[in-house]
Amino acid sequence: HRQASGDPESLFQIGVAHELGVAMQYSPYLASYFYRNASEKGHVAAMYEYGRCLMHGIGPKQDEFKGLELIAKSAEEGYVPALLHYGLCLESGEGTGKPPDPHNAVFCLQQAMEAGYPQAYYHVGRGYAEGVMYPKNVKRAEDLFLKAANLGVPQAMYSLGNLYRDGDGLKRDPTKAAKMYKLAADKGHPSAMYNLGICYMNGFGVQQDRSEALWWFIKAGYRPKSFESSEDDEKELKDYIAKKDTEDPKGWKGWGVRQQ
Repeated sequence: HRQASGDPESLFQIGVAHELGVAMQYSPYLASYFYRNASEKGHVAAMYEYGRCLMHGIGPKQDEFKGLELIAKSAEEGYVPALLHYGLCLESGEGTGKPPDPHNAVFCLQQAMEAGYPQAYYHVGRGYAEGVMYPKNVKRAEDLFLKAANLGVPQAMYSLGNLYRDGDGLKRDPTKAAKMYKLAADKGHPSAMYNLGICYMNGFGVQQDRSEALWWFIKAGYRPKSFESSEDDEKELKDYIAKKDTEDPKGWKGWGVRQQ
């Protein structure tokens, strides 16, 4: 540990290493300890991370009010992840002790988006899709979801799948819907896995494939009783999973690994 130097960046990086369990022992408590020390020395990223730990009880005892206070301070300093988090808290009222504040939520989310933060594109898009915080505009939502999806945000891929599935304000496109569910599912999004299973079960945007449907249902943590009707079904499933595990074409075995 280089904490003896008292360098805020070193303290922050040690906290990150402990939270991720990379090169150091996985320990939320130690992560929050080093975040706090770096935060007290004015490190804005550490300020946000320690605030997040306090808000969600990661390491220290949960203290939503103090946690949000630190997140807000980091946001005021222009730290982009803090802007997003603070905006979402203002939108929901979480930790504020006050009613939701959509006006200031929009301000924070917009700033985070203008800074190019991938998740911010998704959340502003969600606002347009739902007509929450913004006037409903599905085309604008699609554009923002696409930007977020191109930056690797699974929830944006899933939301695009829903837009193309439902055709609410857009042309209904089963092929695009299934494609987006597949992209999100490959990134470990459980709801996308389930919806992709539905697509395969019904031949919606993809060729109907009962075994592929069941595969995705199981990955999503769902086992339909209709697939458990006979020993033949069980054998079909076991053979199919064995084939997938043998081929492992897209890292099936790696699914479920702790994501950061």
